[in-house]
Amino acid sequence: MREKNLLFEPVLVWVDDLLIYARTIDEFLETIDLIYSQLEKYGMFLGMDKTCLYTKTAKWCGRVLTKDGVSYDSSKIQALIDMPVPTTAGALQQFLCAAGWMRSSLVDFVRMCKPLQERLDKELAGTRRTKCVAGNISIELTPDEIDSFQHVKNLLQNSATLALPDPAGTICMYSDASDEGWSIILTQGKDWDNRTPVRDQHHGLLHCMSGTFHGASRNWSVIEKEGYPIVRACSELDYLLIRDKGFKMFTDHRNLIYIFAPGSEIKKHIRG
Repeated sequence: MREKNLLFEPVLVWVDDLLIYARTIDEFLETIDLIYSQLEKYGMFLGMDKTCLYTKTAKWCGRVLTKDGVSYDSSKIQALIDMPVPTTAGALQQFLCAAGWMRSSLVDFVRMCKPLQERLDKELAGTRRTKCVAGNISIELTPDEIDSFQHVKNLLQNSATLALPDPAGTICMYSDASDEGWSIILTQGKDWDNRTPVRDQHHGLLHCMSGTFHGASRNWSVIEKEGYPIVRACSELDYLLIRDKGFKMFTDHRNLIYIFAPGSEIKKHIRG
């Protein structure tokens, strides 16, 4: 058996890290045997001090995987929370990049960090935007930017655990847009009941995505801005949306509701 036959089904590989998973002990042992055979064939060895067997929790590429879902490594989150107010563009760039890597579990991330991103763009305008260049640019954040910095830290501290996709679950896509930006939230409903209001259903968060309009997109019409996150979700999150029974879409824009569901409407799907 060639090693590629193991990839993405019982085995994940990232550089020199292997993650082996199975539903039963027998499947796990069978996969382990195949892995050891391949390692022996190519004269490779596993580091015993980094090997863990029969665990129900695994750290993988900065994420913590359990039967309940996927969260980000708490030590990495704490490192960002403990970070002092940036005094160089390089430190600000590092913070935004690290926090942005976790954005799939952070609701409203782009809006919260917008003042910081605008400041970074201003400081790096006309430069090569490299880490070396940014590290030599001194900055002093304004009170509003410091508030944004703290808000992003609060988001990180309360980052959500992402649910594991379930083929039997009901996928719900919530989209919204304003003049400045857009957002998408994907949830997974369990034991969905069409007679129960959507806000009273049991939801697990699958993915968050958001962004800002800039350049020509700032001049789009309202319906174009409202429709953009739907197109973005269908093109980038198709691996979550494509199901045998489809997915449910919720928006507060009347024109989009009429396009997708002219005969039905659920008003004010999100309530505070």
